[in-house]
Amino acid sequence: MSTRPFLWRSRTIVDRRVQWRFAVALFGMQLVAILAFVAALQLRLRRLIDASESLAVEVALRDAFGQGLMTLLAVGPIIALFTVLFGLRLSNHFVGPVPRLRKALRAMAAGETGVQLRFRPGDALAGVDDDVNLLARALDRRVESGEIAAVVRSVVEEVENPAPDPEMAPLRVQG
Repeated sequence: MSTRPFLWRSRTIVDRRVQWRFAVALFGMQLVAILAFVAALQLRLRRLIDASESLAVEVALRDAFGQGLMTLLAVGPIIALFTVLFGLRLSNHFVGPVPRLRKALRAMAAGETGVQLRFRPGDALAGVDDDVNLLARALDRRVESGEIAAVVRSVVEEVENPAPDPEMAPLRVQG
């Protein structure tokens, strides 16, 4: 078990395109939520102003709304920065395991034996590493037993020396 904190990664950016899309989408959702909140607050303020009979109450409500809006505008860029950074870190849990998975699969395709894959705790593909390791062990057993070599030899032999097919005889070129 890793002793690293949940959000700590040695490489945060693994796939720029995918991770930036994720972070921007997260920022966009947050921006829409903030704008909806401000619009609802402004609607509520308008109703309170319409219901009030005092000019002093109206001015106080408008001032309070203005101060709140200015605070949001001052803090907004900081919130946006943290949202994007958090989005990049969070997206790493989805994108981060992919290069290791691809490397392991390429090694298995190249015929390497003893391939082992291990994802970090908290990765979105947790459990897939166990399946890949199971597949690698099964392939290793078949390679060691010669089963795969026998299949390859029979395919190569069939390609090099095809068995005569009576249905294909009229199609053969006479030499």
